[in-house]
Amino acid sequence: MLAATLLALAAAVLHAGWNLWVKQSEDRWIALWGQMTCAGIMCAVVIVGLGGAHNIAWWPLVASAVIHSFYAVFLARAYNLGDFSVAYPIARGTGALLAAVGGVVFLSDTLSPLMLLGIAIAVLGILLLAGPADNSLVRA
Repeated sequence: MLAATLLALAAAVLHAGWNLWVKQSEDRWIALWGQMTCAGIMCAVVIVGLGGAHNIAWWPLVASAVIHSFYAVFLARAYNLGDFSVAYPIARGTGALLAAVGGVVFLSDTLSPLMLLGIAIAVLGILLLAGPADNSLVRA
């Protein structure tokens, strides 16, 4: 259990780190596409090393590539327009929400009431982050 927690924390730090690097880059498009290209090459090496992907695995691989291409375009745009502390959590939260919706629509997943509550909380958090810049919705 401790190993899984440490691996999850390490993954979170790495993910936030390379996204911060993209935000701080002069050309966010090149930084994102460079990361995507490196990740694609590494995945291709793993796939070949494991003996190739079975026929049934190709459609999820292609779908993931298409989805991540759109994600990279929107993420670079968000980093050009907004602050990292707002754009990054919105991007991460929206990706998770789209994965949940995709699971229901394409994989016939069922969501428990607790899962739906979690999704509602995530949506509320994203809406609060994406709200007006003057935070007129939140009065102290």
